[in-house]
Amino acid sequence: MVKKTITILEHEDKTSKGLDGKAKRDYSRFKCDLIDEGIKWMSAFDSDLIKDLKDHENRPINVEIAQTGDFFNLRKFYGAVATGETEAIKEENISFLDNVKVEKPLLKMPGKYTPTSMYVSYVKDLVAAGIAEEKAIMIIKQAYKAFS
Repeated sequence: MVKKTITILEHEDKTSKGLDGKAKRDYSRFKCDLIDEGIKWMSAFDSDLIKDLKDHENRPINVEIAQTGDFFNLRKFYGAVATGETEAIKEENISFLDNVKVEKPLLKMPGKYTPTSMYVSYVKDLVAAGIAEEKAIMIIKQAYKAFS
């Protein structure tokens, strides 16, 4: 078993088929985003664990994962990831950019530079700092408007 940080994107409540004389069991499947590993579906069978996982959907959490063959099972919930300042940025918290006035940036440089590559780089920096990609894009767009 491995402890990992994941973000649950969605869930599905299911009931097992009860094959080989086993009783049917209720469980939930969770679509999880694992940092640097992509998106995987994982199952949980304990009702208390399922409740904790559903309560923390769309937030980074620490969990224990067991893998059996191609199946991933969530075994233990360790809690939400401590929120740092970078995760706490919300749209209303970046309104300070409205008051910033600067000269129009240089848009042409020698070589293969494009403004788009600069913005992509900024978004990557924010994502690396722990901000969700959609929020990072929104922050860069708002900054671009403020500096234009």
